[in-house]
Amino acid sequence: LKEALSIRLLNLGYNDEDVGDTRRYLARVQLQAGDNDAALENLRETIRIKTEWVNENENLSDTDYNEIMECFDGSLRVVTWKYGSDDISRAELLLKKGTYQGQQKMYEDAVGTFVEALRIFKRNYGDKHLDVSHTLFNIGMLMNEQREPERAIKCLSKALHTTKGILGDEHIDVADTIAQLGVAFNLKGEYDEAIEHYETALQSRKQIVGEDNLESASIMHDLGDVYCKLGQWGKAEQCYRESLKIRNMKFAASIDISSTLFGLGYIYKNKGDDMKAMRALEGCLRIRKMKLESDIELADTYQHLGTVHDSIENARKALFCYDKALSIYAECLGEKNETSALVLCRKAGILQSLENDEAALACFSEALQIRSFFHEEEELSVETADIICSQGSIYNRMGNIKKAQSCFETALNMYKTIDGSENLNVAKALHFIAIIFVNRQDNDRAYPCLEEALRLRRTLLGEHHEGTADSCYYIASILFAWRRYREALPCFQTAYDVYLKQRGSLDISVANTLFFIGCIHEIDGNYDEALTCFKSSLLGKKQNLGATNMEYANVIYRLGYVHSQRSEPDLAIYCFRECIAIRELHSTPNKDSQIPIADALVDLGNALAEKEEFNEAYVCYKDALDIYNNHLNREDIAIGDCLRRIGNVHESKNEETTAEGYYERALQIYDCNLILKPNEDEIASLNLDKEYTDLASLLLSLATMRDRLFQLDSAVSLYGRALHLYKILFGADDLRIATILNNLGNITGRSGSFDKALVLFEESLRIRLLVLGRDHEDIAETLFSMGIVFEKRHEYGAAIKAFSDCVRIRGLIYGEESLEMAEVLISLGSAQGNLHNFAGALRSWDQALYIYQRNELSEDHPLVVTVLDNRAIAERFLAETK
Repeated sequence: LKEALSIRLLNLGYNDEDVGDTRRYLARVQLQAGDNDAALENLRETIRIKTEWVNENENLSDTDYNEIMECFDGSLRVVTWKYGSDDISRAELLLKKGTYQGQQKMYEDAVGTFVEALRIFKRNYGDKHLDVSHTLFNIGMLMNEQREPERAIKCLSKALHTTKGILGDEHIDVADTIAQLGVAFNLKGEYDEAIEHYETALQSRKQIVGEDNLESASIMHDLGDVYCKLGQWGKAEQCYRESLKIRNMKFAASIDISSTLFGLGYIYKNKGDDMKAMRALEGCLRIRKMKLESDIELADTYQHLGTVHDSIENARKALFCYDKALSIYAECLGEKNETSALVLCRKAGILQSLENDEAALACFSEALQIRSFFHEEEELSVETADIICSQGSIYNRMGNIKKAQSCFETALNMYKTIDGSENLNVAKALHFIAIIFVNRQDNDRAYPCLEEALRLRRTLLGEHHEGTADSCYYIASILFAWRRYREALPCFQTAYDVYLKQRGSLDISVANTLFFIGCIHEIDGNYDEALTCFKSSLLGKKQNLGATNMEYANVIYRLGYVHSQRSEPDLAIYCFRECIAIRELHSTPNKDSQIPIADALVDLGNALAEKEEFNEAYVCYKDALDIYNNHLNREDIAIGDCLRRIGNVHESKNEETTAEGYYERALQIYDCNLILKPNEDEIASLNLDKEYTDLASLLLSLATMRDRLFQLDSAVSLYGRALHLYKILFGADDLRIATILNNLGNITGRSGSFDKALVLFEESLRIRLLVLGRDHEDIAETLFSMGIVFEKRHEYGAAIKAFSDCVRIRGLIYGEESLEMAEVLISLGSAQGNLHNFAGALRSWDQALYIYQRNELSEDHPLVVTVLDNRAIAERFLAETK
């Protein structure tokens, strides 16, 4: 062996690993031969060579470790034999052995070694010696590694006191001890103390050795960790960046650099800067893949990088990262470990978003199995309840409502058992249960769940949180379905305000909420507000769903209706045609698909009829009627409404006989479906305001037609029914009531019941003045009719007053030379003549004749002849009077 050692020293040098192996074997033989001094020298050289080799290669097998320990133990035996167990040289050797054990993470062995060294140093030097403080420092550092901060603080405090007493405050050993105390306080959760110690250590090192040293970088990194725990992201980022700057100057790539990059990635992720987080974590991953094979830190990097890819919706890369993390965790920690359960849940969340429901359920189930393996006595946990809740969401989407409801109810009971009823998890589970009831259209059971969820979220999250907004939205949706619009509107408004602030104006939740708000404004007749809401909703739907989606069609349909109510038929026609095109694109032969197309055709027909494009309107109504007849009962009220509108078209084309047939058939259908003479409570309880409004319109149209055909008994009966409905639906001051009263007054007047006719005209005039003001043609119409009745009653002064007011209004509206003016001037002249004011009568009739001439009526025109005859009589009476 000596010969071999000589040759290897000559050829390989003093630091080669083979030289170390030869020295180790030689020392073993020398110990057996009793040559202890020579053996000790070879053992020490072997330790030096082996430790240097291991430090350079960063890889250590069990064999390497055992060989080095053999050398330390052999050296200690020699020193003990030679100098005794309490000799300083033995303590110094123990110090080296403990340091090496600590470097190799054999912490418990290292602590035992240091404790023996400490005993020897104290025996020889007492408590106030640097070797004692150094040994205490090493023990404290190992206690930090073993996460025993209380014991670490005790050792390090003693070490600090001794070191300061010997070396003073401004020494590197003092700074290192203070830094380790910072680590201990950090582990203990006393972060203010930790920050104070780290900053003191950094300041000392800066004054002693400057800023750019690796130990300062390490302290700066640890300080960043503390700020991370406190959520002070700005300070944490600054510390990590300073640490990274120093470490990059010293090394191109190292585990320490990867740790700092990992910390930066964590900060950026929490600040919501996913791109920066991804760059930092990818840099960390590159280093750890080079330096580590299958290590927990490598798995952690994959896991956090997966969460970033998940956040930016890069599902493929996120799943890859999670799978890599799971593989490494299984290799390092075994198939069943709690970290894997967490990753499995995150992986399941992505699969759930991809609607890969079976795979997501499998991941959640595996996570539950792992949790039950580690928590057999703790079946109730928030994490387990969260997993069960997620499973419920998947079952709900798969249509397995029974299992979904069971999961949500199980989770709800777990949340209540763990934390009581007043917590956000209870609100979450209640919300999910409510959604199941909503989808079943069981709003009576959904509402109390949502109400309690909303109360909890308002209390715990405040009014302006997205969770609160979600509950508000669904409660408002139920209130809307119940037609409790005034209660629904503030809930929708709350949800809208939060969604707009948190998610932006084009988010689908904003579009959905605006749609409902627009519908409420439309119902209330606030068409300007409705128009604004529907337009904004339309943009959001188009952005998220595309311009051929059925929800987009529903919004544009409501937009068309609002344009109709605003008398903007061209815009309404455009909207309805777009809606019909989209609905036809998605249509199937079934009823649910076809009826909405028919509804839009009816509204398109209404808009075309408003533009007097009656032929096109007729085609729309007929197409809608064909669809209704194919899919609805022949007595369905939608068919009655369509027949009514077809009747309107025929009436507008003066095809009264045909129109009357459609009206009569429509009325039969309405009477089959509705109470003939309902009271206000019956209409309100049945939620049939629209149907009764349409019936009233039909009754008015048919009554007016019978009135023109002098079928007066039928007309009066129909007017009476219409009048009853309009009063219930719109109150006593509605203009349609004024129209009916005016028409009834004309019928009553023609039958000779002038007193009754006058009462009807006066009430009609009151309503029209109230709503329209003094200068409207309808006011003139009523005044004209009242003038006729006054004249029939021989109340010529009152008649002249009514006719004169009518002349003033018609002059404003139609002009002084209009035929409408001539009509009332003739009646005015008659009243004046009957009051023996022949001169006034002649002036009125002369003015009428002038109008007829200006309008090119010939002298033999019946109107002209009548005026001339009246004039001749008036002249004769005037002459006789003179």
